[in-house]
Amino acid sequence: MAVTRIKFKGTSSIGVFIMATDSYAIVPPDTPGKIIRAIRENLEVDVVKSLIGESRLVGVLSAGNPKGLLVPYYTLDEELDALKKYLGVKVSRVPGKMTAIGNLVLANEKACLISPELGDDAATVIEETLD
Repeated sequence: MAVTRIKFKGTSSIGVFIMATDSYAIVPPDTPGKIIRAIRENLEVDVVKSLIGESRLVGVLSAGNPKGLLVPYYTLDEELDALKKYLGVKVSRVPGKMTAIGNLVLANEKACLISPELGDDAATVIEETLD
């Protein structure tokens, strides 16, 4: 496995701004080409530029797997539609007051672990989206 060091806009906290699965990555629209190339070449995934809820904090606000993507309830319709179009996976808003989805959900294609702070409605949406 190759290991490459990158910074995003001068910070080493790359997981705050970038979200990746085994088949895609999401980055803010202002991501430099050098970073996009590093993601494409090293992770071998498609890279989509998007805001989530008008925020650049894509890694904090989203979680997913190759089958689906979870975003907070306040994600704009335009953002949701674009993500569905470009990713080709299920994209769902997670209901409830907890919105840092990337901090509350751990998922791969086999299973998903969620924070107990997420309610039953959120758990149902998560299961239906990532399965």
